[in-house]
Amino acid sequence: MRIREFTPADQEAAEAVIQAGMRDRWGEDYDPTSNPDLHNIEANYTANGRTFLVAEVPDGSVVGTGALVPEGRGVSRILRISVDRDWRRQGIAKSLVAELLVAARKAGSTSVVVSTDTPWLEAIALYEATGFLVTGADGIDTHFALELG
Repeated sequence: MRIREFTPADQEAAEAVIQAGMRDRWGEDYDPTSNPDLHNIEANYTANGRTFLVAEVPDGSVVGTGALVPEGRGVSRILRISVDRDWRRQGIAKSLVAELLVAARKAGSTSVVVSTDTPWLEAIALYEATGFLVTGADGIDTHFALELG
């Protein structure tokens, strides 16, 4: 498996990985039209200091995604971490987060933030395992931050 930057040829596969992850999380309540940003990943996640990474397995399939966007002075936000169901629990999400942290440092960020749904225990465990600290939580969302050294 390798982590690399998104190319326009990855659009369909990357969007499918994210949409499938959302369906896994939300089930029948998930509305795929609620994420129009996914229809043009290049425009929404690769310009203006933004980074979008994909995890690719040896056969060329995209099995994971992750994005980093500048949020403010010295702060970047991780978004769109998703791994294909058949490839979960193999360290791919952790690898994506690690590479996004490298990108944040290169961009001059001093901290990285991320939010996830409070009931999404796997996502919370991921961010805690990668060094993020909870900065706030309620019954809906949990917010994390990581200061970059």
